[in-house]
Amino acid sequence: MARSHTTLRLFVAAYPPMATRAAMAALLEDHRKSRGWPECRPVPADQLHLTLQFIGDRREQELADVESSVARSVSGIAPARLTPIRLISL
Repeated sequence: MARSHTTLRLFVAAYPPMATRAAMAALLEDHRKSRGWPECRPVPADQLHLTLQFIGDRREQELADVESSVARSVSGIAPARLTPIRLISL
């Protein structure tokens, strides 16, 4: 009997304050219109994020270990201020 495994696509992300995300969404929409970018499905501002590290597809059973590893990796790192130099949409 084959076992079914749930796969999760994991990444580490930073979520800017909501006002910043709303500004990013508006800027992307302005660029899309003014530069003739193809029509795309807009992402709600509350889902916008900055991907810091793509981990990849992992089995659901690995999630706790991945969370623990990420927590250890960032322990002791103080908050930082980021200044974007380019905004892209994927």
